[in-house]
Amino acid sequence: MMAKRLSRCPLCGGAVQAIIVKELPRRRPDGTCIVFGDVPATRCASCGEQFFSSEVSLVMHQALSQKKPVKGRIEVPFYRLPTHLRKAAPV
Repeated sequence: MMAKRLSRCPLCGGAVQAIIVKELPRRRPDGTCIVFGDVPATRCASCGEQFFSSEVSLVMHQALSQKKPVKGRIEVPFYRLPTHLRKAAPV
């Protein structure tokens, strides 16, 4: 059975387009981070929300929940904001 393709954003009704997300960081339940590369997705041109097919979502979920061997490692620069800026913003 073929998955239904999005033609409009289910959140705002905007037009959507197929994209490839070059780097998609996600956090595992144990707090470690994993970065997926070249992920096919659909993005809303109005609100920017990204959507993934059920197949892509399943593969990412499995990779996040299991300790599978990784394909490589990357170094990510880390910058901490000054202390006076690290307070929760008022809503």
